[in-house]
Amino acid sequence: MEEPGNIIDLKEHIPDYVQLSNKKCNISSFNDDISVFGDSELSTFGIFKDSLLNCGIDKGDVVIINSEIMTLGRKFKDLVKRYDISDFFLSGLLDVVGSQGAIIIPTYSYSFCRQEIYNPAESDTSIGMLPKRILQWHGVYRNTQPIFSYTGIGSKCKELFKADNTDCFGKESFNAKIYKNDWKLCCLGEKDLQMATSLHSIEQEVEVPYRYVKRFPGIIKIDKNCNKYYSDYYVRDLSQTYVYDFSQLQKKVNFEGCYRRSKFGLGSISCYRTNELWEIGKTLLEHNHYSFAKNNNV
Repeated sequence: MEEPGNIIDLKEHIPDYVQLSNKKCNISSFNDDISVFGDSELSTFGIFKDSLLNCGIDKGDVVIINSEIMTLGRKFKDLVKRYDISDFFLSGLLDVVGSQGAIIIPTYSYSFCRQEIYNPAESDTSIGMLPKRILQWHGVYRNTQPIFSYTGIGSKCKELFKADNTDCFGKESFNAKIYKNDWKLCCLGEKDLQMATSLHSIEQEVEVPYRYVKRFPGIIKIDKNCNKYYSDYYVRDLSQTYVYDFSQLQKKVNFEGCYRRSKFGLGSISCYRTNELWEIGKTLLEHNHYSFAKNNNV
C-alpha cells in the first residue's frame, strides 16, 4: 500500500467511480431465473412493475431510488423467499427502465465522518436492505464520494457519475446533479421525501441558516493506492432545534403536477421529476428559508 500523499484533485488522480466485481450476484441472474416463479409470484412481480409504470417510470429513465422496502415487502416476503427480497425490487426496476436506463441507489458510508478510510469497492453501507444488496451485485458502479456515495446499474452511470466528489451537496456535486437533469426520484415506502437526503443540495444552493459547510479530511483507497482527500458536508447547526417537515413542498408539488403515487403492498411508491422538484423547492426556500423545517427558535 502506498503512503497517503497530499490532498489531490479528483479529476486528475481519483476516478469519479469504480466498477464493483467479484461480488455475490450477477445483474442478470434474477431475470434469468424468473421462469421458476409460480403464478402468484409472477403476478406480484407484474403488479410491482405496473405500479412503477403508473408512477411515470419508463424505458430509458434515470431513476434515483430512496427505499424503505420492508413497508412494501413484508406482505410478499414468502412469495420471493427463493431470493433476497431486494433482488425482487431491483429486478422489477431494471425490467421497467431497460438497458438504456439506469437505477441509482444511495449507498452512504459516512466514512470520513467516522474517520474511516473510504474504499468504494469495500466500504459498507448501513442505510437499508436495498443499498446493502446492490453493493453485492457484480458489475455495478459506485461513485467515489466518501460520505454520500451512490451505486448504479447501467452503463450510462459512467457518464452520470461525473461530478465533484469533494463536495457532498454543492453545485457540482452528484446530489445537485440529480436535480439539474430530467431524472426521476422514486421513493419506495411511506416516508417519501423524508428519505431524500439529496434535498440538502437545494438547501445549500439557497444557503439556509440552519446548516453550514464543514470540511472532513480523510483517505480514499482505490485498488492498492491511498490518497489524502477531503469532503465538504453541509451539516446541521446543532445549536438550532428543528425537525424536517416537507408538507409545504409536498403540497406545492401536488399542485404543480410533477408527482405521481401508486399503492403497492403495505405502502406506496412515489415518483417525482427531479428538475421540477428542484425549481419548486428552491422557490419555496428563497421565499422562506424554513420551508423544509419547523424551527423552534423562530
